[in-house]
Amino acid sequence: MTTGWLVSGGSGQRTSNVRAALTFLTNSGIMKRMGRISFFILVSVCLVGFCGCWETQQKPDRIPIGDIKVGDLEPTDPVHLPRQIHFRIFSFEVPIDKTPMLQQVFSELDTGQLRFAEAAAFQANGFLAGFGTGEKVNKVSILLERVEARRKATRNLLVYDDAGDGFSVTMLNSKEEVCWKRSDGKVAKDVFSVGRFAWMLKAAPVPNIRGVAEVRILPVYRMGTDSFLTYLARMRDYTPFDVGAFNLRMSRGDFVLLGSRGGPQAPGKPAAGDQPEAANQPNAWDIPAEADEQPLELTLNRLLFYPPDKPWVINLYMILCAGVGD
Repeated sequence: MTTGWLVSGGSGQRTSNVRAALTFLTNSGIMKRMGRISFFILVSVCLVGFCGCWETQQKPDRIPIGDIKVGDLEPTDPVHLPRQIHFRIFSFEVPIDKTPMLQQVFSELDTGQLRFAEAAAFQANGFLAGFGTGEKVNKVSILLERVEARRKATRNLLVYDDAGDGFSVTMLNSKEEVCWKRSDGKVAKDVFSVGRFAWMLKAAPVPNIRGVAEVRILPVYRMGTDSFLTYLARMRDYTPFDVGAFNLRMSRGDFVLLGSRGGPQAPGKPAAGDQPEAANQPNAWDIPAEADEQPLELTLNRLLFYPPDKPWVINLYMILCAGVGD
């Protein structure tokens, strides 16, 4: 081997050989290069050791899988969504001369389930309301066909808090004086600016009774236009009319029908084919004593059921409970 000369011979020879080898390495620059290599190796080892210590300090202790419980997987701050009550609102138009026949429709419905805030005032203002279950839907549908009811619109409504929600009926485009009857029989009047008259629904699940909701229905007035931003701004700002309010319990398939006993027919010419053959006689309380000399008073009844752009029809509203959230 080429390195045999480093280890062969006696001690004197070996010493001279070592000196010769060192002299060769020094003169040839190999020692200098080995010094640099050793230095870099030393620095690298130190860096690796330092990083290993830092990583050990940063890495948390691992939790054994066997120590994890089901409760540990649940969110620490669970989100509780409100329970929603789903309604479907059906709007119908009935020729105004068929108003007397509406009594037959409402006679098929139950009023014992309705808890009126002011029963005498509800009747005095000419309102009609009846409760029915899913079994009554077909029967009521047949009766509505007999009075030539035509479905105008359908709307879904979700109620999930105390603010409630509603559906607009009539817009006031200018300041108007509106009158209604109180429970004592006296007429109340007030002036309302531009805004909307609507039916409001409030609902909440009945505790400990699955699938049943406590519902409150009442007419309200809201100031402002129908714009979306105004609606959001004034969603909780309204004037209620307790004379038309009532409460009941509803479950899926139950419905309430809202209508009017009758009201004055405003002047106007209907479209071809919509002209009724005979106009129904209005209620006496809806017309001032000197009707020939004064315009018809704007009553709450008229605002809720008689569209000003179609004076030859009356509106009906069916409020169907489509589900009570768990």
